[in-house]
Amino acid sequence: MTRLSGKMKLAEMVDRNYRLLGILARLGFQPGFGETTVAEACSRHGIDLPTFLMICNVYSSDEFIPADEELREIDIMAVIRYLRISHCYYLKKGLVTLSNALEQTLEPCGEKQKKVIRTFFDQYKSELQKHFEYEEEQVFPYVEALSARNGSMQNDLRQVEDDHSNIEEKVGDLKNIILKYLPHECDIVSVADVLSFIYNLSEDLKYHTRIEDHILAPLITKLEEGNNG
Repeated sequence: MTRLSGKMKLAEMVDRNYRLLGILARLGFQPGFGETTVAEACSRHGIDLPTFLMICNVYSSDEFIPADEELREIDIMAVIRYLRISHCYYLKKGLVTLSNALEQTLEPCGEKQKKVIRTFFDQYKSELQKHFEYEEEQVFPYVEALSARNGSMQNDLRQVEDDHSNIEEKVGDLKNIILKYLPHECDIVSVADVLSFIYNLSEDLKYHTRIEDHILAPLITKLEEGNNG
């Protein structure tokens, strides 16, 4: 894999991997990139360049795992800011868009069928909300305390890992019920659009999880070691 660099043009970076558009949108990078480089854009938006590049590298390769020397360049608070922005996107944009599209697709269904699919969607939404709330209320404040050298106890991150498994299970249930049991009366184009959105959202959440597992978690461990050392 060719690592992304600050010298690359933003347009070139997106052309290599369109999934990065989601990151750029959340961080306020307005399309019409021209010849702007990644480094210039980050400077303009007040975004830490090494952290931005690492997040983009995670999205660009399933095999990417940062080395210890790379992690030393990362601003953990910039990681937290990105994760918080992503949580807001998933809850206020992603899930709302999916809910609206799902309701439109379910219009021809009977009430019993609608209730079943809504139940699966609500379970998925509930797992996401629970996971984000735990991070917002427990993990992120803990990181902020560690960064300010006000924390010394270790935080058990197994809860985060358990939540990830539950989220993957629930989205799998939602996809399967739509793939296997929607009646033929439903518009095939609408069904395809809903499924495409679910797959894209699920994929985006997979990379979100990798940021937590491969960047945030080891950075927390380093902070804990520094505070307890």
